[in-house]
Amino acid sequence: MRFLLKKEGDDYVFVKFNEAFIKYSDVKNPKVLTDLVWIKDEPELTESLDQCFAGEKEIDVVEVKRTSVGDVRFYNFALARLEQENGKNLVEITIYPNPRNYSALKQERDDAQILFSSIFQTIGVGMIVMDHHRRIVRVNDSFLENYHWEAQELIGEDFTTIFCKEFADEAVEVHQQVIKGRNTGALEMRLSREKDGETLCSDVLVTSAMLEMTQKRRFQMMAFIDISDRKAMEEHLIKAKDEADTANKAKSDFLANMSHELRTPLNAIIGFSDMMMNELFGPLGNERYKEYLEDVFVSAKHLLAIINDVLDMAKIEAGRFELDERVIDPTSLIHTIRRMMDSKLVSSKLTMVIDVADNMPRLKGDERLIRQILMNLISNSIKFTPAGKNIFLSAAYLNDEIIITVEDEGIGIPIEQHQAVLEPFGQVSDPRHNRGQGTGLGLPLARVMMELHGGSLSLESEEGKGTKVTCCFPVDRVIKPGQDMTF
Repeated sequence: MRFLLKKEGDDYVFVKFNEAFIKYSDVKNPKVLTDLVWIKDEPELTESLDQCFAGEKEIDVVEVKRTSVGDVRFYNFALARLEQENGKNLVEITIYPNPRNYSALKQERDDAQILFSSIFQTIGVGMIVMDHHRRIVRVNDSFLENYHWEAQELIGEDFTTIFCKEFADEAVEVHQQVIKGRNTGALEMRLSREKDGETLCSDVLVTSAMLEMTQKRRFQMMAFIDISDRKAMEEHLIKAKDEADTANKAKSDFLANMSHELRTPLNAIIGFSDMMMNELFGPLGNERYKEYLEDVFVSAKHLLAIINDVLDMAKIEAGRFELDERVIDPTSLIHTIRRMMDSKLVSSKLTMVIDVADNMPRLKGDERLIRQILMNLISNSIKFTPAGKNIFLSAAYLNDEIIITVEDEGIGIPIEQHQAVLEPFGQVSDPRHNRGQGTGLGLPLARVMMELHGGSLSLESEEGKGTKVTCCFPVDRVIKPGQDMTF
Protein backbone atom coordinates (compact mmCIF):
# COMPACT_ATOMS: atom_id res chain seq x y z
CA MET A 1 0.00 0.00 0.00
CA ARG A 2 1.34 3.43 -0.90
CA PHE A 3 0.20 7.04 -0.31
CA LEU A 4 1.46 10.65 -0.39
CA LEU A 5 1.24 13.16 2.46
CA LYS A 6 1.71 16.91 2.71
CA LYS A 7 2.09 19.06 5.81
CA GLU A 8 -0.60 21.67 6.56
CA GLY A 9 -0.14 23.24 9.97
CA ASP A 10 -0.04 20.41 12.49
CA ASP A 11 -1.86 17.97 10.20
CA TYR A 12 -0.44 15.42 7.78
CA VAL A 13 -2.89 15.53 4.87
CA PHE A 14 -3.44 12.79 2.26
CA VAL A 15 -2.63 13.93 -1.26
CA LYS A 16 -3.26 10.63 -3.06
CA PHE A 17 -3.18 6.87 -2.48
CA ASN A 18 -2.94 3.85 -4.77
CA GLU A 19 -5.47 1.12 -5.58
CA ALA A 20 -3.88 -1.33 -3.14
CA PHE A 21 -4.52 1.13 -0.32
CA ILE A 22 -8.19 1.39 -1.34
CA LYS A 23 -8.48 -2.40 -1.66
CA TYR A 24 -6.77 -3.52 1.54
CA SER A 25 -7.16 -0.64 3.95
CA ASP A 26 -10.18 -0.58 6.28
CA VAL A 27 -10.15 3.24 6.12
CA LYS A 28 -12.49 4.75 3.55
CA ASN A 29 -11.67 8.16 2.03
CA PRO A 30 -9.00 9.22 4.58
CA LYS A 31 -8.32 12.96 4.86
CA VAL A 32 -5.52 13.16 7.40
CA LEU A 33 -3.03 10.62 8.76
CA THR A 34 -4.88 10.33 12.06
CA ASP A 35 -7.66 8.59 10.09
CA LEU A 36 -5.21 5.72 9.61
CA VAL A 37 -2.93 5.84 12.66
CA TRP A 38 -3.35 7.37 16.10
CA ILE A 39 -0.13 9.43 15.72
CA LYS A 40 -0.13 10.72 19.29
CA ASP A 41 0.90 7.20 20.29
CA GLU A 42 3.56 7.11 17.54
CA PRO A 43 6.18 9.79 18.44
CA GLU A 44 8.84 8.07 16.31
CA LEU A 45 6.63 8.33 13.24
CA THR A 46 5.80 12.03 13.75
CA GLU A 47 9.45 12.86 14.39
CA SER A 48 10.56 11.11 11.21
CA LEU A 49 7.79 12.77 9.19
CA ASP A 50 8.71 16.23 10.44
CA GLN A 51 12.35 15.61 9.53
CA CYS A 52 11.40 14.52 6.03
CA PHE A 53 9.15 17.55 5.48
CA ALA A 54 11.91 19.79 6.78
CA GLY A 55 14.40 18.26 4.35
CA GLU A 56 16.53 16.91 7.16
CA LYS A 57 16.01 13.28 6.17
CA GLU A 58 15.57 11.63 2.79
CA ILE A 59 14.30 8.18 3.77
CA ASP A 60 13.42 6.29 6.91
CA VAL A 61 11.68 3.11 8.10
CA VAL A 62 9.44 3.28 11.18
CA GLU A 63 7.55 0.48 12.95
CA VAL A 64 3.90 1.51 13.53
CA LYS A 65 1.27 -0.21 15.66
CA ARG A 66 -2.38 -0.11 14.66
CA THR A 67 -5.02 -1.08 17.23
CA SER A 68 -8.71 -1.82 16.72
CA VAL A 69 -11.26 -3.61 18.88
CA GLY A 70 -9.62 -6.84 20.04
CA ASP A 71 -6.91 -6.62 17.35
CA VAL A 72 -3.28 -5.35 17.22
CA ARG A 73 -1.23 -5.17 14.02
CA PHE A 74 2.35 -4.01 13.38
CA TYR A 75 3.50 -2.43 10.12
CA ASN A 76 6.71 -0.98 8.67
CA PHE A 77 6.21 2.52 7.25
CA ALA A 78 8.94 3.31 4.64
CA LEU A 79 9.18 7.11 4.30
CA ALA A 80 10.70 8.87 1.26
CA ARG A 81 10.93 12.64 0.81
CA LEU A 82 9.81 14.04 -2.55
CA GLU A 83 10.83 17.63 -3.34
CA GLN A 84 8.44 19.74 -5.44
CA GLU A 85 9.24 22.68 -7.76
CA ASN A 86 7.69 25.13 -5.31
CA GLY A 87 10.19 24.01 -2.72
CA LYS A 88 7.69 22.25 -0.52
CA ASN A 89 8.22 18.63 0.29
CA LEU A 90 5.85 15.66 0.07
CA VAL A 91 6.41 12.39 1.86
CA GLU A 92 5.66 9.09 0.13
CA ILE A 93 4.89 6.25 2.52
CA THR A 94 4.93 2.59 1.56
CA ILE A 95 3.42 0.12 4.05
CA TYR A 96 5.01 -3.33 4.49
CA PRO A 97 3.89 -6.18 6.75
CA ASN A 98 5.88 -6.55 9.93
CA PRO A 99 7.25 -10.02 10.84
CA ARG A 100 5.83 -9.58 14.34
CA ASN A 101 2.36 -10.07 12.76
CA TYR A 102 3.07 -13.67 11.80
CA SER A 103 3.39 -14.88 15.36
CA ALA A 104 0.32 -12.85 16.32
CA LEU A 105 -1.69 -14.40 13.51
CA LYS A 106 -0.50 -17.86 14.50
CA GLN A 107 -1.55 -17.19 18.10
CA GLU A 108 -4.98 -15.99 16.93
CA ARG A 109 -5.39 -19.11 14.81
CA ASP A 110 -4.43 -21.34 17.71
CA ASP A 111 -6.83 -19.47 20.03
CA ALA A 112 -9.66 -19.84 17.54
CA GLN A 113 -8.93 -23.54 17.18
CA ILE A 114 -8.98 -24.03 20.95
CA LEU A 115 -12.22 -22.06 21.25
CA PHE A 116 -13.88 -24.08 18.48
CA SER A 117 -12.76 -27.39 19.97
CA SER A 118 -13.98 -26.35 23.41
CA ILE A 119 -17.43 -25.39 22.11
CA PHE A 120 -17.61 -28.44 19.84
CA GLN A 121 -16.93 -30.86 22.69
CA THR A 122 -18.91 -29.23 25.52
CA ILE A 123 -22.09 -28.21 23.74
CA GLY A 124 -25.10 -30.39 24.57
CA VAL A 125 -26.14 -30.70 20.91
CA GLY A 126 -24.80 -33.62 18.87
CA MET A 127 -22.44 -32.45 16.10
CA ILE A 128 -20.41 -34.07 13.32
CA VAL A 129 -18.07 -32.66 10.64
CA MET A 130 -17.69 -34.17 7.15
CA ASP A 131 -15.26 -33.45 4.33
CA HIS A 132 -16.33 -32.94 0.72
CA HIS A 133 -16.19 -36.73 0.20
CA ARG A 134 -18.91 -37.14 2.88
CA ARG A 135 -16.44 -38.80 5.26
CA ILE A 136 -16.87 -38.06 8.96
CA VAL A 137 -13.73 -36.33 10.25
CA ARG A 138 -14.94 -35.15 13.69
CA VAL A 139 -17.73 -36.09 16.06
CA ASN A 140 -18.43 -34.60 19.48
CA ASP A 141 -19.13 -36.38 22.75
CA SER A 142 -22.78 -35.28 22.85
CA PHE A 143 -23.50 -37.04 19.55
CA LEU A 144 -21.85 -40.24 20.74
CA GLU A 145 -23.72 -40.18 24.03
CA ASN A 146 -27.14 -39.14 22.64
CA TYR A 147 -27.23 -41.57 19.72
CA HIS A 148 -25.26 -44.55 21.10
CA TRP A 149 -22.20 -44.59 18.82
CA GLU A 150 -18.47 -45.03 19.39
CA ALA A 151 -16.04 -42.58 17.77
CA GLN A 152 -13.99 -45.32 16.09
CA GLU A 153 -17.16 -46.60 14.41
CA LEU A 154 -17.75 -43.25 12.66
CA ILE A 155 -14.44 -41.53 11.88
CA GLY A 156 -13.62 -42.04 8.21
CA GLU A 157 -17.05 -43.52 7.40
CA ASP A 158 -19.64 -42.12 4.97
CA PHE A 159 -21.94 -39.96 7.06
CA THR A 160 -25.09 -41.54 5.53
CA THR A 161 -24.29 -44.49 7.85
CA ILE A 162 -26.05 -42.67 10.70
CA PHE A 163 -29.34 -42.09 8.83
CA CYS A 164 -32.31 -44.38 8.22
CA LYS A 165 -32.27 -45.60 4.63
CA GLU A 166 -35.27 -43.49 3.61
CA PHE A 167 -33.39 -40.32 4.61
CA ALA A 168 -29.99 -41.18 3.06
CA ASP A 169 -30.68 -39.57 -0.34
CA GLU A 170 -31.98 -36.41 1.30
CA ALA A 171 -28.87 -36.25 3.49
CA VAL A 172 -26.61 -36.53 0.41
CA GLU A 173 -28.54 -33.74 -1.33
CA VAL A 174 -28.16 -31.52 1.75
CA HIS A 175 -24.41 -32.23 1.82
CA GLN A 176 -24.00 -31.23 -1.83
CA GLN A 177 -25.88 -27.99 -1.32
CA VAL A 178 -23.97 -27.06 1.85
CA ILE A 179 -20.57 -27.73 0.28
CA LYS A 180 -21.59 -25.30 -2.48
CA GLY A 181 -22.25 -22.69 0.20
CA ARG A 182 -26.05 -22.80 0.05
CA ASN A 183 -28.37 -22.62 3.05
CA THR A 184 -30.62 -25.67 3.51
CA GLY A 185 -32.45 -24.55 6.65
CA ALA A 186 -33.61 -26.92 9.39
CA LEU A 187 -34.86 -30.38 8.36
CA GLU A 188 -36.60 -33.17 10.25
CA MET A 189 -34.81 -36.49 9.68
CA ARG A 190 -34.34 -39.83 11.43
CA LEU A 191 -31.14 -41.45 12.66
CA SER A 192 -30.72 -45.22 12.89
CA ARG A 193 -28.24 -47.36 14.85
CA GLU A 194 -27.90 -51.16 14.95
CA LYS A 195 -26.64 -52.25 18.36
CA ASP A 196 -26.79 -55.66 20.05
CA GLY A 197 -29.32 -56.91 17.52
CA GLU A 198 -31.61 -53.95 18.20
CA THR A 199 -32.42 -50.99 15.92
CA LEU A 200 -32.29 -47.67 17.78
CA CYS A 201 -34.05 -44.80 15.98
CA SER A 202 -34.12 -41.11 16.86
CA ASP A 203 -36.11 -38.31 15.26
CA VAL A 204 -33.89 -35.24 14.94
CA LEU A 205 -33.97 -31.65 13.74
CA VAL A 206 -30.87 -31.15 11.56
CA THR A 207 -29.11 -27.88 10.72
CA SER A 208 -25.99 -27.58 8.56
CA ALA A 209 -23.25 -25.06 7.92
CA MET A 210 -20.25 -24.92 5.58
CA LEU A 211 -16.74 -24.46 7.02
CA GLU A 212 -14.04 -23.22 4.61
CA MET A 213 -10.45 -23.92 5.65
CA THR A 214 -7.06 -23.18 4.09
CA GLN A 215 -6.46 -24.09 0.44
CA LYS A 216 -10.23 -23.67 -0.09
CA ARG A 217 -11.03 -26.96 1.62
CA ARG A 218 -14.70 -27.15 2.50
CA PHE A 219 -16.39 -29.15 5.24
CA GLN A 220 -19.97 -29.63 6.34
CA MET A 221 -20.87 -29.32 10.00
CA MET A 222 -24.18 -30.86 11.11
CA ALA A 223 -25.97 -30.23 14.39
CA PHE A 224 -28.66 -32.62 15.68
CA ILE A 225 -31.45 -31.77 18.14
CA ASP A 226 -33.41 -34.79 19.37
CA ILE A 227 -37.16 -34.34 18.78
CA SER A 228 -38.20 -37.95 19.41
CA ASP A 229 -40.45 -37.00 22.34
CA ARG A 230 -42.13 -34.29 20.31
CA LYS A 231 -42.72 -36.64 17.36
CA ALA A 232 -44.10 -39.31 19.69
CA MET A 233 -46.48 -36.73 21.16
CA GLU A 234 -47.58 -35.65 17.67
CA GLU A 235 -48.29 -39.26 16.70
CA HIS A 236 -50.17 -39.79 19.96
CA LEU A 237 -52.30 -36.68 19.32
CA ILE A 238 -53.04 -37.73 15.74
CA LYS A 239 -54.05 -41.21 16.93
CA ALA A 240 -56.19 -39.72 19.71
CA LYS A 241 -57.89 -37.39 17.22
CA ASP A 242 -58.58 -40.27 14.83
CA GLU A 243 -60.04 -42.31 17.69
CA ALA A 244 -62.16 -39.35 18.82
CA ASP A 245 -63.43 -38.82 15.26
CA THR A 246 -64.29 -42.51 15.01
CA ALA A 247 -66.06 -42.45 18.37
CA ASN A 248 -67.93 -39.28 17.42
CA LYS A 249 -69.07 -40.85 14.15
CA ALA A 250 -70.17 -43.98 15.99
CA LYS A 251 -72.10 -41.83 18.45
CA SER A 252 -73.79 -39.90 15.64
CA ASP A 253 -74.67 -43.12 13.81
CA PHE A 254 -76.06 -44.62 17.02
CA LEU A 255 -78.16 -41.54 17.79
CA ALA A 256 -79.48 -41.41 14.25
CA ASN A 257 -80.46 -45.09 14.28
CA MET A 258 -82.01 -44.92 17.76
CA SER A 259 -83.93 -41.78 16.88
CA HIS A 260 -85.51 -43.54 13.92
CA GLU A 261 -86.39 -46.53 16.11
CA LEU A 262 -88.02 -44.30 18.74
CA ARG A 263 -89.98 -42.07 16.38
CA THR A 264 -92.16 -44.88 15.03
CA PRO A 265 -93.71 -45.92 18.37
CA LEU A 266 -93.91 -42.29 19.50
CA ASN A 267 -95.91 -41.34 16.42
CA ALA A 268 -98.28 -44.21 17.23
CA ILE A 269 -98.67 -42.99 20.83
CA ILE A 270 -99.34 -39.44 19.65
CA GLY A 271 -101.85 -40.56 17.02
CA PHE A 272 -103.81 -42.94 19.25
CA SER A 273 -103.85 -40.57 22.24
CA ASP A 274 -105.14 -37.75 19.99
CA MET A 275 -107.84 -40.05 18.61
CA MET A 276 -108.89 -41.10 22.14
CA MET A 277 -108.93 -37.49 23.41
CA ASN A 278 -111.28 -36.59 20.56
CA GLU A 279 -113.44 -39.68 21.44
CA LEU A 280 -113.76 -40.78 17.82
CA PHE A 281 -115.25 -44.13 18.86
CA GLY A 282 -117.39 -42.91 21.75
CA PRO A 283 -116.96 -41.38 25.21
CA LEU A 284 -114.16 -42.51 27.52
CA GLY A 285 -116.54 -42.69 30.48
CA ASN A 286 -114.40 -40.77 32.99
CA GLU A 287 -113.03 -37.24 32.61
CA ARG A 288 -109.80 -38.13 34.43
CA TYR A 289 -108.92 -40.51 31.58
CA LYS A 290 -109.08 -37.53 29.24
CA GLU A 291 -106.71 -35.54 31.48
CA TYR A 292 -104.28 -38.43 31.55
CA LEU A 293 -104.44 -38.76 27.77
CA GLU A 294 -103.63 -35.07 27.39
CA ASP A 295 -100.56 -35.60 29.58
CA VAL A 296 -99.55 -38.58 27.45
CA PHE A 297 -100.09 -36.59 24.25
CA VAL A 298 -98.11 -33.53 25.43
CA SER A 299 -95.28 -35.67 26.83
CA ALA A 300 -95.04 -37.72 23.65
CA LYS A 301 -94.97 -34.57 21.50
CA HIS A 302 -92.22 -33.13 23.72
CA LEU A 303 -90.18 -36.34 23.50
CA LEU A 304 -90.64 -36.43 19.71
CA ALA A 305 -89.38 -32.85 19.47
CA ILE A 306 -86.28 -33.79 21.47
CA ILE A 307 -85.66 -36.85 19.30
CA ASN A 308 -86.05 -34.73 16.16
CA ASP A 309 -83.46 -32.26 17.54
CA VAL A 310 -81.06 -35.10 18.38
CA LEU A 311 -81.58 -36.63 14.94
CA ASP A 312 -80.91 -33.31 13.19
CA MET A 313 -77.77 -32.73 15.26
CA ALA A 314 -76.54 -36.28 14.56
CA LYS A 315 -77.11 -35.86 10.82
CA ILE A 316 -75.29 -32.54 10.75
CA GLU A 317 -72.33 -33.85 12.76
CA ALA A 318 -72.14 -36.92 10.50
CA GLY A 319 -72.16 -34.67 7.42
CA ARG A 320 -75.31 -36.32 6.05
CA PHE A 321 -77.64 -33.33 6.21
CA GLU A 322 -78.70 -31.83 2.89
CA LEU A 323 -80.49 -28.52 2.54
CA ASP A 324 -83.87 -28.49 0.79
CA GLU A 325 -83.32 -25.09 -0.78
CA ARG A 326 -86.06 -22.87 -2.12
CA VAL A 327 -86.94 -19.18 -2.38
CA ILE A 328 -88.29 -17.79 0.90
CA ASP A 329 -90.06 -14.54 1.70
CA PRO A 330 -88.56 -13.56 5.11
CA THR A 331 -91.44 -11.15 5.90
CA SER A 332 -94.10 -13.80 5.33
CA LEU A 333 -92.06 -16.40 7.26
CA ILE A 334 -91.67 -14.12 10.29
CA HIS A 335 -95.41 -13.40 10.48
CA THR A 336 -96.18 -17.13 10.11
CA ILE A 337 -93.86 -17.91 13.03
CA ARG A 338 -95.53 -15.15 15.05
CA ARG A 339 -98.90 -16.86 14.60
CA MET A 340 -97.44 -20.29 15.44
CA MET A 341 -95.95 -18.99 18.72
CA ASP A 342 -99.00 -16.95 19.66
CA SER A 343 -100.49 -19.47 22.08
CA LYS A 344 -97.20 -19.81 23.99
CA LEU A 345 -96.85 -16.03 24.17
CA VAL A 346 -100.37 -15.62 25.52
CA SER A 347 -100.01 -18.37 28.12
CA SER A 348 -96.68 -16.85 29.26
CA LYS A 349 -98.22 -13.32 29.32
CA LEU A 350 -95.55 -11.97 26.96
CA THR A 351 -95.77 -9.54 24.06
CA MET A 352 -93.91 -9.99 20.77
CA VAL A 353 -92.92 -6.86 18.85
CA ILE A 354 -92.32 -7.37 15.12
CA ASP A 355 -90.11 -4.99 13.14
CA VAL A 356 -89.44 -5.95 9.50
CA ALA A 357 -87.79 -3.54 7.05
CA ASP A 358 -89.80 -2.54 3.98
CA ASN A 359 -86.98 -3.31 1.55
CA MET A 360 -86.56 -6.97 2.52
CA PRO A 361 -85.44 -9.10 -0.45
CA ARG A 362 -86.17 -12.78 -0.73
CA LEU A 363 -83.89 -15.45 0.71
CA LYS A 364 -82.52 -18.71 -0.68
CA GLY A 365 -82.43 -21.48 1.91
CA ASP A 366 -84.10 -24.42 3.65
CA GLU A 367 -87.42 -23.03 4.88
CA ARG A 368 -87.93 -25.75 7.51
CA LEU A 369 -84.51 -25.13 9.04
CA ILE A 370 -84.85 -21.36 9.04
CA ARG A 371 -88.27 -21.71 10.68
CA GLN A 372 -86.77 -24.04 13.29
CA ILE A 373 -83.89 -21.63 13.95
CA LEU A 374 -86.26 -18.77 14.74
CA MET A 375 -88.70 -20.93 16.70
CA ASN A 376 -85.85 -22.30 18.84
CA LEU A 377 -84.66 -18.77 19.61
CA ILE A 378 -88.17 -17.50 20.39
CA SER A 379 -88.90 -20.57 22.56
CA ASN A 380 -85.77 -19.84 24.59
CA SER A 381 -86.83 -16.23 25.01
CA ILE A 382 -90.30 -17.28 26.15
CA LYS A 383 -88.82 -19.75 28.62
CA PHE A 384 -86.46 -17.24 30.24
CA THR A 385 -88.46 -14.00 30.09
CA PRO A 386 -90.70 -13.03 33.06
CA ALA A 387 -94.41 -12.34 32.49
CA GLY A 388 -95.30 -8.84 31.34
CA LYS A 389 -92.05 -8.34 29.40
CA ASN A 390 -91.41 -8.09 25.64
CA ILE A 391 -89.76 -10.20 22.97
CA PHE A 392 -88.53 -8.42 19.84
CA LEU A 393 -88.30 -10.10 16.43
CA SER A 394 -86.75 -7.91 13.74
CA ALA A 395 -85.39 -8.30 10.21
CA ALA A 396 -83.27 -5.90 8.16
CA TYR A 397 -81.37 -5.75 4.88
CA LEU A 398 -77.92 -4.28 5.59
CA ASN A 399 -74.73 -4.32 3.48
CA ASP A 400 -76.25 -6.86 1.05
CA GLU A 401 -76.95 -9.27 3.95
CA ILE A 402 -80.19 -10.27 5.66
CA ILE A 403 -80.05 -9.81 9.43
CA ILE A 404 -82.72 -11.40 11.65
CA THR A 405 -82.60 -10.68 15.39
CA VAL A 406 -84.45 -12.17 18.38
CA GLU A 407 -84.11 -10.08 21.54
CA ASP A 408 -85.79 -10.39 24.92
CA GLU A 409 -86.03 -8.71 28.31
CA GLY A 410 -85.33 -11.94 30.16
CA ILE A 411 -82.93 -12.99 32.89
CA GLY A 412 -79.93 -13.10 30.52
CA ILE A 413 -76.94 -15.43 30.41
CA PRO A 414 -73.72 -14.90 32.41
CA ILE A 415 -70.87 -13.92 30.11
CA GLU A 416 -68.70 -16.84 31.23
CA GLN A 417 -71.49 -19.26 30.14
CA HIS A 418 -71.83 -17.98 26.55
CA GLN A 419 -69.59 -20.64 25.03
CA ALA A 420 -71.27 -23.45 27.01
CA VAL A 421 -74.80 -22.66 25.81
CA LEU A 422 -73.64 -22.76 22.18
CA GLU A 423 -72.31 -26.32 22.55
CA PRO A 424 -74.58 -29.38 22.14
CA PHE A 425 -76.42 -30.23 25.39
CA GLY A 426 -74.81 -27.22 27.05
CA GLN A 427 -76.93 -25.45 29.67
CA VAL A 428 -76.32 -22.69 32.18
CA SER A 429 -75.26 -24.26 35.48
CA ASP A 430 -77.64 -22.13 37.59
CA PRO A 431 -81.05 -23.25 38.94
CA ARG A 432 -82.52 -19.85 38.07
CA HIS A 433 -81.99 -20.62 34.37
CA ASN A 434 -83.43 -24.16 34.45
CA ARG A 435 -87.03 -23.27 33.72
CA GLY A 436 -89.05 -26.04 32.13
CA GLN A 437 -87.79 -29.00 30.18
CA GLY A 438 -84.95 -28.74 27.74
CA THR A 439 -81.97 -30.65 26.33
CA GLY A 440 -79.60 -27.81 25.63
CA LEU A 441 -79.91 -28.27 21.86
CA GLY A 442 -81.92 -25.18 20.93
CA LEU A 443 -79.09 -22.68 20.52
CA PRO A 444 -76.48 -25.19 19.26
CA LEU A 445 -78.88 -26.43 16.59
CA ALA A 446 -79.70 -22.89 15.54
CA ARG A 447 -75.98 -22.14 15.27
CA VAL A 448 -75.06 -25.18 13.14
CA MET A 449 -78.16 -24.67 10.94
CA MET A 450 -77.03 -21.11 10.29
CA GLU A 451 -73.55 -22.41 9.43
CA LEU A 452 -75.12 -24.87 6.95
CA HIS A 453 -76.46 -21.79 5.18
CA GLY A 454 -73.02 -20.19 5.20
CA GLY A 455 -74.22 -17.67 7.77
CA SER A 456 -73.43 -16.92 11.38
CA LEU A 457 -75.18 -16.75 14.73
CA SER A 458 -73.91 -14.38 17.42
CA LEU A 459 -74.96 -14.13 21.05
CA GLU A 460 -75.06 -11.00 23.18
CA SER A 461 -76.26 -11.38 26.73
CA GLU A 462 -75.57 -10.23 30.24
CA GLU A 463 -77.13 -11.59 33.40
CA GLY A 464 -80.20 -9.58 34.37
CA LYS A 465 -80.20 -7.57 31.12
CA GLY A 466 -81.77 -9.91 28.58
CA THR A 467 -80.44 -11.74 25.55
CA LYS A 468 -79.96 -10.81 21.91
CA VAL A 469 -79.29 -13.40 19.20
CA THR A 470 -78.41 -12.22 15.69
CA CYS A 471 -78.65 -14.41 12.59
CA CYS A 472 -76.75 -13.16 9.55
CA PHE A 473 -77.42 -14.63 6.09
CA PRO A 474 -74.57 -13.85 3.64
CA VAL A 475 -74.90 -12.05 0.32
CA ASP A 476 -74.95 -15.28 -1.73
CA ARG A 477 -78.19 -16.23 0.07
CA VAL A 478 -79.91 -12.98 -0.85
CA ILE A 479 -82.08 -12.79 -3.98
CA LYS A 480 -82.33 -9.19 -5.14
CA PRO A 481 -85.25 -7.91 -7.26
CA GLY A 482 -84.88 -9.06 -10.85
CA GLN A 483 -82.20 -11.63 -9.96
CA ASP A 484 -82.41 -15.11 -11.55
CA MET A 485 -83.89 -17.44 -8.91
CA THR A 486 -82.87 -20.75 -10.48
CA PHE A 487 -80.46 -22.89 -8.44
